[in-house]
Amino acid sequence: AKYVYFNSNQLKSFFDIIFNLITPVRFEGAGLELGAGVCVFSALMCKKFKHIKKIYSVELVSDVIKLLQSKTISKMNNDSISQIISVHGSFDEINLPDNSLDFVIEWAALHHSDDLDITLNEIARVTKKGGTLLAIDRAQDNSMTDEQKEYMLDLEYSSDWKRENGYDSKPLSRRQNGEHEIRLNEWLGYFSNAGFSLEKRLELRIVSLRNIIYGAILSLPFKLRRILNLWPSRVRLQSGEWSWMCLTLLGLNGNELFIKAPRNYTLFLLKKK
Repeated sequence: AKYVYFNSNQLKSFFDIIFNLITPVRFEGAGLELGAGVCVFSALMCKKFKHIKKIYSVELVSDVIKLLQSKTISKMNNDSISQIISVHGSFDEINLPDNSLDFVIEWAALHHSDDLDITLNEIARVTKKGGTLLAIDRAQDNSMTDEQKEYMLDLEYSSDWKRENGYDSKPLSRRQNGEHEIRLNEWLGYFSNAGFSLEKRLELRIVSLRNIIYGAILSLPFKLRRILNLWPSRVRLQSGEWSWMCLTLLGLNGNELFIKAPRNYTLFLLKKK
């Protein structure tokens, strides 16, 4: 079975990369996973960090909790069954005392927040001073215009995609499906406003000749790509990313901000002030 386009072995390999990147940070005590889904991240965190006592896995979709979480935890790390506490609820209303958590983690969940100020202030409320927030999510380049952002959010999913993912046939846009396109500077502003300081930021990227060609096309203006239908729903690469991919493909050292990985994400490692 696959989850977010990974099979179980690929997931383990992906998170091995993540854990190596955040060394020497230690996770211990009580934590929380936001938008936990099937609990892959929580299960692998408990396997990697032996001093974690418990992780509250907050998930909004009750069927995911009932039907999938225990199965996934058993598959990924059966020893963590007693450490992971499934919670049905919203990450905007966390039923925990102030300053009660040592860490918070999230993987591709926060970009679904309808108001990151509310969400991150709630996370800050329950996190101890000096506690860690590890966010692995999607950050768009700051060059993304408002026009392109609105275009991307209004795109409708194809009939094939809806059928494959269990949706009915009625029209469904990315906006209606809870997607948001957040620029890098906006992420950093939200984190700072909630009282988190950035310790490390890394850009995880797929490297291939195809992606180098793809990146060159994305450097064209959005309006021109929209007219020519050249991936107008994708945002240009970040500064230095294209040259880094070229050097990496040639086996040369490149920009340390970018890391070769099986999927494209931005990793934010933060501390509560």
